Amino acid sequence: MNKLTFLCHYIQSRLNDGTHRPMINLFKAEKLSFKQKNKQTKELQRYLNQRYILFSLFDRGITLDRESWFSVQPELISIHLSERLRCDVVLDAFCGAGGNAIQLAFTCHYVIAVDIDPQKIELAKYNARVYGVQERIEFIVV
Repeated sequence: MNKLTFLCHYIQSRLNDGTHRPMINLFKAEKLSFKQKNKQTKELQRYLNQRYILFSLFDRGITLDRESWFSVQPELISIHLSERLRCDVVLDAFCGAGGNAIQLAFTCHYVIAVDIDPQKIELAKYNARVYGVQERIEFIVV
C-alpha cells in the first residue's frame, strides 16, 4: 500500500469511528527563528516587516524556517478560508508551518495536517501551541 492510499484509508477510518490514534512518531526538529536583526538577509527583511500579516501572534513565539517565510499564507486569508470550510474533519495537505491548519482548528472539529518534512511538522506543532489549538490538530509526516 502506498503512502497516499494509506492516508486515504486512515482519513476514512477517522471519519467512521471518530477516535484519535496517533500514527507516526515524529523526529525532533530544530527550533528555527529569526531573532538577530543583524543576521537577516535583505530578502527576508521584507517578510519580517510583514510578520503580523502572516501570524497575528508572531511575538508570542511563532517560529518559521527560511522556506516558511516565503510560503506561509497570510492569516486573514487563512481565516476567510477556514470560515468557508466549516466542517467536522478537514485535511490540510502540505501544511508547512501550520498557518492554515491553525485557523482551520478554530472552525472545524478536527484537522489532519500532513507534510513530508518532519521539521515543518515540528514548526506547525509549535505554532499551534502558541494559538492554543494543538489538541484539535493531528500532525502526520508522510
